[in-house]
Amino acid sequence: MKVGNKTIILTAGNFDVKILQCLLPTSILEKTVLVPSTGFSGAISKAKSFAIQLTNKIILVLDADTFNDDDILEKRDNIEYIFKSIGKEDNVDLFLFKPYIEIIFAESNVIKNQIRESKNIPTNWYGFNELEKIKKDKSILQTLTKEEINHIRINSSLKLLIELINKSVKTEYLLA
Repeated sequence: MKVGNKTIILTAGNFDVKILQCLLPTSILEKTVLVPSTGFSGAISKAKSFAIQLTNKIILVLDADTFNDDDILEKRDNIEYIFKSIGKEDNVDLFLFKPYIEIIFAESNVIKNQIRESKNIPTNWYGFNELEKIKKDKSILQTLTKEEINHIRINSSLKLLIELINKSVKTEYLLA
């Protein structure tokens, strides 16, 4: 894998990479390398190895796997401690989706309504079971229009990830 001086965005799996490839602006994708891993622990381990071996900025993008803010804070602290303990805390940024990366589809009303209607999902569908339906049926990425993608970029937690990446890669992409 050639990374050059690009920012490395590490995820827990292939579907997370596919989501980011579909939804991140081209200006960001051109300056980053998306790297899947084999789960939560595998992503942390790979990020640690990259941090030790490379000087590239690493953005670790993971699922929090919970809605509980205290649990998320503890998880964040534990992960950040790993990189602090090896003196690489400045090389690694952490972004946790609450609870899964798929939440971005629920946070965008346009997409939320479209998915709810096509999948027979109740109106209030922020629970784990409903998000699991999206994780299993990956067809949503193939049906998104440019307008829907832009809506997700602006009206979901993906906006915060884009802002974090922008700081790292210094792109000209501006969110409306």
